[in-house]
Amino acid sequence: MPNILPKFLDDFLNKTTMYRVVLYYLMTLWAAALILAIFSLLPFNAKDLVLSSIFILAICWAVNAIFAYTFKAPSNPESVLITAFILILIIDPSLHILNRLYTRILYIQSAKSFFIIFEDDY
Repeated sequence: MPNILPKFLDDFLNKTTMYRVVLYYLMTLWAAALILAIFSLLPFNAKDLVLSSIFILAICWAVNAIFAYTFKAPSNPESVLITAFILILIIDPSLHILNRLYTRILYIQSAKSFFIIFEDDY
């Protein structure tokens, strides 16, 4: 089968894990959302998106650290960031208190399931 990818792209993909590729893609989607929000092309403003992103990233890091310590399991930072960016991209960036509570519950459930499912592997 002929190689249809340019050499630089093929080399990049050979050196990069799929976690990293997914993370770059999600970060690109987030940057696009930020640009669209800056130009008021989305139903929320850029400030809400940035503040919501910081909040979700902080919750994800904290919950992951707690579960990794509790289960004495290694933690993959790319996995935490992927989960955080997925939540950032699917949850309305409203700063309403119920939305923040909902975000915490969602991440705790997703992190808990990861650590409980793989608890026997460590």
